[in-house]
Amino acid sequence: MDGDWIIVVAVGVGAVVLGYLLLSLAAGVFVHALATAVDLFSWAAEGGFIGVALYIIVWVIAMPFMVVVCIAGGVIRLRAEWSEWIAGVPLVGGVTRLWAEWSSTRPGKPVNPTKPPNF
Repeated sequence: MDGDWIIVVAVGVGAVVLGYLLLSLAAGVFVHALATAVDLFSWAAEGGFIGVALYIIVWVIAMPFMVVVCIAGGVIRLRAEWSEWIAGVPLVGGVTRLWAEWSSTRPGKPVNPTKPPNF
């Protein structure tokens, strides 16, 4: 019974760390989802008044669809940002670059997976 406090502390610290990571992930996705919405607005604004009007109408009529599109765009942007960050880490980035170079130059590897390889 005396060693139970160690388990409670370990579980508590793990829960705090996991909560921090999940909140960071949620905040990152939210920020990038807003950036996606702004990008869509700027793309619509290139069409002038009609583009902006259509953008607002789509947000009013198809709000769940636009939310899903913006969240998906946020996830894609966040993944791209993390990929750039990982590529900058000397050990991990170097290994991933080496793997990408090796896997792309293997003989017999098809360029297009729908076509058979050229031997």
